[in-house]
Amino acid sequence: MSNINKTNNGKLGSGTNTSEAIQPGRCPTGEQGGPGRQHATASVIGREGGDTQGNIRGVRKSGIIGKKAKTRKEGKRGKFKEKWTDEERRVLWECFARSGGKRSGGYIKKVKEMWDGRDLSLRGVPSLLSQLKQIESNNLLTVMERRG
Repeated sequence: MSNINKTNNGKLGSGTNTSEAIQPGRCPTGEQGGPGRQHATASVIGREGGDTQGNIRGVRKSGIIGKKAKTRKEGKRGKFKEKWTDEERRVLWECFARSGGKRSGGYIKKVKEMWDGRDLSLRGVPSLLSQLKQIESNNLLTVMERRG
């Protein structure tokens, strides 16, 4: 026969410990040492060989030291993020200038067709547009390169 009996309210339990039910508030001081009794605000500072994020010293989150992590857009799923080179930016700006710029109708489609006609990395329309915005607002190309 097992130690688990029905309690007064008809549910399974040992019948002797009143702390088995979910109770709001803080854990009693004597029960904090038990498994699963730590507060949510428990800190990992002071862990042997670790830091505040729980990383082990000498190893990055991405793995072994010396290997450069391939960056992703967010999280651990999805495509790898490809960085834009200066040459790609120059070509994109040239495509933008040849399309007639924002003043001409359908410039996005024209820029995308010209970009795909070149032998460069595959980029979507949102990526091309955001890079054009970055070139305009953050001066990623010099004035001479823009006039090109």
